[in-house]
Amino acid sequence: MKIQLHKLKLSPALSQETTAYTAVILVDGRAAFHASNHGHGAADHFHSVQDYDGPDLATVNQWLAANEPPSEPLEADPAKRSPFDCGHACDLELLVARLIDRHQAEKQLSRLLKASILRIGEDEQIYKLKMKPSEAGIAAVRETHPVWVIVNGGSPEIIRRALRILSGAHEVEEGVYTRQRENRLTLEDARWLRARNEASGQPCPDLHRHLTEVIERQEAALARYRAQREAERRIRAAGPLTAPGRSK
Repeated sequence: MKIQLHKLKLSPALSQETTAYTAVILVDGRAAFHASNHGHGAADHFHSVQDYDGPDLATVNQWLAANEPPSEPLEADPAKRSPFDCGHACDLELLVARLIDRHQAEKQLSRLLKASILRIGEDEQIYKLKMKPSEAGIAAVRETHPVWVIVNGGSPEIIRRALRILSGAHEVEEGVYTRQRENRLTLEDARWLRARNEASGQPCPDLHRHLTEVIERQEAALARYRAQREAERRIRAAGPLTAPGRSK
């Protein structure tokens, strides 16, 4: 499934707590949803385009949860993390925010390429060289440092790497793998990684088993937390108790 933003219009003057925008969401090249946010902190609004008969919003969100990385948790340390702090599975609202970031990154990269020679470092960061991006200058840098990844005049893959860095997309996905290496996975991390493993040509049984254990353990903790909160809510709704033999 390919999801794109079309006719994006940003409204910086209206953007207070959230990004104010309007756009049309394309699903596999077809206009699917009108999207908007008024910038006051509320959720995005999605309305199906008239006569659209493709995947509905629920189906799109289900696909995104399995194919796009989740957001990071509020608390990095699992020992301090609340049971409800599970990360957030990618849905259309979260993807739109990422696509807007990419749109902004494209404009930023265009400005940077006109002003400087750019290279991608081994740490996946972009560095500006103190040289004008002339053809002669770019050629000289490539000759002097043949192993450097120069963005100016680079291949489509290099441009995509630069955009992922500027938009933060690299950090989102790498953040999941960092939490995996450091044994700090959230529930949504584990669900996404298990879906990725299952979709691969050669799924790893040991990884599947480990991720399933993480998922079941965190789902149980979340269920206990919700049950406790529900019990507390019922106690509050019942009102204060009176001692036996005493009237209110």
